[in-house]
Amino acid sequence: MTGGDADAGADLYDVTLYFNPLASFNVVSLPSGWDWTSGAGFIDVFSINPGEPPIGTDIAPNSSLSGFGVEFDYRAGMLLFDASLVNPSDPDNPTIVNGETLPLNQSVPEPSTIVLLGSALAGLVMAARERS
Repeated sequence: MTGGDADAGADLYDVTLYFNPLASFNVVSLPSGWDWTSGAGFIDVFSINPGEPPIGTDIAPNSSLSGFGVEFDYRAGMLLFDASLVNPSDPDNPTIVNGETLPLNQSVPEPSTIVLLGSALAGLVMAARERS
């Protein structure tokens, strides 16, 4: 990218997650250049080196960053969040986006569970037909 194209998007530099204030949590991992703080019912994860890589640790538009890990002492489900973004050409005017996360471990039956359940239902149907 060159010139205006490089500044067309906004970098992600801060995310706050909101959860049950009575819950306990553990920050398992963070990428290099990121830190965190917390209080009752929230955890704030933020870039400590402003700007895009390789100098800064913000997450640039059309890119991703792995290595974030937080464990809760309960099934957290969907969490509210605030994400702070800044356009590199206008760093004095950040934007805050609000949203809700998706749960990672939604219950999806394994194929073997579906086969077992299906065969049990088929057996029940056959037994009901024989009685009639």
